[in-house]
Amino acid sequence: DGRGARRRRQGEGPLHVPTIMPATARIPDEYAGAAAAMPEPQRALLVDGADPSTVPAEEVMRTLGGGVAAACFATDVVTLPRLLCRSACEALAAAVDAEHDCIRDTVDGAPDCQLNLTCEELSALIGAAHVEAIAAVARALDLRGGGGRQRELAMVEAFVRKYTPATRPWHPFHQDRARITVNVALSDDSQHGGGRLLGLFADG
Repeated sequence: DGRGARRRRQGEGPLHVPTIMPATARIPDEYAGAAAAMPEPQRALLVDGADPSTVPAEEVMRTLGGGVAAACFATDVVTLPRLLCRSACEALAAAVDAEHDCIRDTVDGAPDCQLNLTCEELSALIGAAHVEAIAAVARALDLRGGGGRQRELAMVEAFVRKYTPATRPWHPFHQDRARITVNVALSDDSQHGGGRLLGLFADG
């Protein structure tokens, strides 16, 4: 399974999706209808595990209709290894295992295993230094997008989610309502199949 923490900053964000379905996993019965109805470019990426380089972004965008803005540019994304230490990741993973709500997602109505956290609760779990490290990434992204160095970035929400092939095999492409999103993977890619984060980039 996979877990991830997310922190959002105010505004409108990039179009992305965490792909959850491992290539060898069976589609849960409750998701079979959604998989069958999924446009082919999306199904190839989210269900069939196709190499993203073989599915043109413009084909995916055409299947999304007018509900989302244009794809973002690669310069809008920063990838950092080991943003949080192992103990911080384990603390967040244990927290969502111990206490979570199964709420219906606003994107597709499917249930999410989610623990919502205030900034104070997040700091209590992982420490103020780690919260600041996440905030620093948000500020770096804001500067890339033309934000001012002294501009305050209000935290809209922070939450931890757990994904498994049986309970949440994929998450549809969507555009965040926050201008800046910081996604933190709490488990290493080598520990599970699937669970990759895909973005649609206008510059390839």
